[in-house]
Amino acid sequence: MLRRSAMSRMFLVCVTMLVLWGCAVPLLPIPLVPYAPSTTVLPEQEEQPLVQATLSSGTTHSRQVLLGVRSGSVRGLALRKTEAEFLSGLPSAKLKMELSSIYIPPYKYEPAKAGSKHYFNFTVTLEFEQGLLAFLSGKGEAALGYLDKVLADERGDPALLWQASYLRVLTLLMTGRPDLAEKETARTQRHELAATGKNHGSRALRAEARYWAGDLDGASEDAVQVIRALGDWRFPSTYAIPPIDQVELARVTAAQVRSDIVLGLALMAKARYREAIPWLELANQTMNNVMFVGRHPLYGLYFQPWEEVFWARGMSLATLGTALLATDVMSERSQIMFARAREFFDALGSRSGEVLIETFKTHALIAARRPDLAEAQAAKALVLAEKGGFFDYQWRLSALRGESLIVLGRWDEAEREFRRAQNVIDLLAGTLVFDDAKVQFGIGKEAVNAGLARINLRNGDMPRLFEDLERGRARAFVSLLANRMVATGRQEAITGRIRDLDREILEERRRKNAISNRDPVDAARERRLLEKRLALILDLRRRDPDLADVLAVSAVSLESAQSMLPPDTALVYALPGQGGDPLRLLVITRREVKLKDLPVTTGVLKKRLSNFNDAIPGRNADVQRSTLQDLSDALDPHSWGSFRSVYFVPSGDFHFIPWGALDLSFPVAVLPTGGWVARASIPPAATPRAVVVGDPAFGGILPPLPGAREEAIEVSRCYGASPLLGSQATEKELRRQVGRGVDVLHLASHALYDPFYPLLSALFLTDGKYASPLTAERLFEQPLSARMVVLSACETGMGQVIEGDEMLGLVRSFYLGGASAVLSTLWPVEDVATRSFMEVFHKKARSGDFGAAWIAARDALKAKGFPPSSYGAFVLAGSLGTAAHESNTGHMPPSLSPVRFKGILVHEEAGAADVQHHPYVRRIERYLK
Repeated sequence: MLRRSAMSRMFLVCVTMLVLWGCAVPLLPIPLVPYAPSTTVLPEQEEQPLVQATLSSGTTHSRQVLLGVRSGSVRGLALRKTEAEFLSGLPSAKLKMELSSIYIPPYKYEPAKAGSKHYFNFTVTLEFEQGLLAFLSGKGEAALGYLDKVLADERGDPALLWQASYLRVLTLLMTGRPDLAEKETARTQRHELAATGKNHGSRALRAEARYWAGDLDGASEDAVQVIRALGDWRFPSTYAIPPIDQVELARVTAAQVRSDIVLGLALMAKARYREAIPWLELANQTMNNVMFVGRHPLYGLYFQPWEEVFWARGMSLATLGTALLATDVMSERSQIMFARAREFFDALGSRSGEVLIETFKTHALIAARRPDLAEAQAAKALVLAEKGGFFDYQWRLSALRGESLIVLGRWDEAEREFRRAQNVIDLLAGTLVFDDAKVQFGIGKEAVNAGLARINLRNGDMPRLFEDLERGRARAFVSLLANRMVATGRQEAITGRIRDLDREILEERRRKNAISNRDPVDAARERRLLEKRLALILDLRRRDPDLADVLAVSAVSLESAQSMLPPDTALVYALPGQGGDPLRLLVITRREVKLKDLPVTTGVLKKRLSNFNDAIPGRNADVQRSTLQDLSDALDPHSWGSFRSVYFVPSGDFHFIPWGALDLSFPVAVLPTGGWVARASIPPAATPRAVVVGDPAFGGILPPLPGAREEAIEVSRCYGASPLLGSQATEKELRRQVGRGVDVLHLASHALYDPFYPLLSALFLTDGKYASPLTAERLFEQPLSARMVVLSACETGMGQVIEGDEMLGLVRSFYLGGASAVLSTLWPVEDVATRSFMEVFHKKARSGDFGAAWIAARDALKAKGFPPSSYGAFVLAGSLGTAAHESNTGHMPPSLSPVRFKGILVHEEAGAADVQHHPYVRRIERYLK
């Protein structure tokens, strides 16, 4: 017995001496046992055959696959799974069997220092240290700058490059750019493969990026792939002898924990709290074991937790507490989890940890259907959010409290909370980069719009209803373009100052929400910066209203919209659907506003649309007409009134109505907002100038489009233009020919919409040899100026319905360039039908009457015997043209003149009695108080 004890002590002494050489160096000759599982490289989904099959000229099943631009290439994206498919495909979450599970509290975390050996076996450089510290303190732009310096040296240590790219992904997520974060994971994978020969860490990281983008199925798919690859392996908490594979052990553990957490979060976002708990429990157990090993007197010498464990621990505990509370409001263990999460947040120096936890509690109580408890919890959390100056939490908590108050029947209090949330969102619009609240707390900005809509309808207040809906759409649009360059070169002096302020505001907000920031923070500074920004926006609105609408929220009144409508034209506004309630339309004319109840619910409309979509591939006209009759019965358009034309502002599935396929005698133009009718109509040119693109050179990446080439040639003849074909159809040449603006821009090529990153929706041109995407984001940054745009490509009219019921895709991006009207398609149409439609449309559209041109082209295809799927795909958006406005003379809104109020340049309607009633002034006063 004594001999065995002496040998054990000698063994420990030898191990300790070897360990002191550095934990990242293999401890030879003693450590001979690997503890990490044996793994292989995770494969990617086959993409090229999927894309080719989807985009081939003979394919009509466009709805069977989604396409996206990822890392500069086109990829096929899996369709959203049904709930049953999603749950049945999950692996088993089995906890590690342990004799004890003592909670390990946080201990002091020391970030990696320059010159030291990082756990992943590279020497920490000064730039890496600075990038890590900047990330932890919420200084996103600085962190990216330092990390870019590290990554600039492609010949550097592969492990250093891997971890720098890894940290860059996390920084991009912190700055609200999950699209760029997902793109960066391709580089992370490349460096991880070079450093370790595996890619589990980067795949789990991509799962997180997709989760924050709202792609719950894509995130789950990546997470489950990692989980399956690692199987039942769990991080060991005891070691007979030191491990030889510390780096690999840390790599697979980080990948497994991240995947468990992402899968748990995705399930929670689907309100599947019970199913989420096992995965969050597993992540909690693993990280606790990592902390245990790190604190062990022996194991801790050669295995120290890497930095990510510290900041992820608090979030995972808070998330587990939320799931437990949502399933049992009396759960004592949930409160223990929240208390432990608070310990980790405090240990790191997080200022926002407490308000985050209290917000999670509110969300859990709402999920548990306890509005009485949720309302009180939200009020408590709001006090913390206001004290700390956390605007992003204030609006979320007000919205959550408003929802609870409606359930409790306290309508007046609910309206005050929703108005409060609305005002804060408006103040933040332009700097609220993306709506993580929807995936994190189960409530997005659209919940504020829906809540106010219910209240306004209950009160019978139609003017307020219209204004709130308009503000919601404007907020969604502005927020999606936040932190992006827009309309480069326009109003550079003032937009430059606004962008500088935006950077300051975002940096200040991130500092308050930083993982670890012990520096003093002025809680009121963000408010002061936001007030300065609002003043600049008011000045910009006088100079360039369209550009101001991209950078800040604005909304016209119902009275103003009515004054711009011709006597025989209606503005029909689809109201947000409310569960199983009948859908409702707001039918607006110059003289009246009436509420129209439809005989269907949201679910019924979705089903009838789906039935028609299922009938498209077979091209059976009788089947299509039968499903269209059901759809027409649901919409009941003939009961709206007797009109010469209709402007329609869609909501939800109304965005995808094939208006041309319905038996309508009047044209319908889809608008992004009701206030669009206030845009001035541009008279047609006597000799319109056109730029036409057809069948760019795709270099085998995408299939050629001979029909699009013929179409482009025919359209060019109509305007006496020379088309850009093949290798000539580059973005550079397109922009050169468009110049400062054209009357007609016709683009016949491949296109796609991206449901998760709508700004990556793209039309394909060429770089001279290969396909080159022209994205919506690029068009917002550098608009193409054309009065009328025709997008003759697959699904160009599609887009993502985002918060506020705005839909952002390619169509919306052309409006900033001054387009009055955009013609696009909802699904692919055969070449002969497309050419016939375009021939008639362009001949009629030369007069400036786009609505009449759309009707004439539709009727021409009907007369030739084409099925509804051929002529119903074409959607007209924007202006109906000059005919719709020719009878509107004398009904322009009052002119605007500049007025100064409290030192801020604003505008009021000429003749208004009191400048203080101006909506922008009221908003400024509200926040100056």
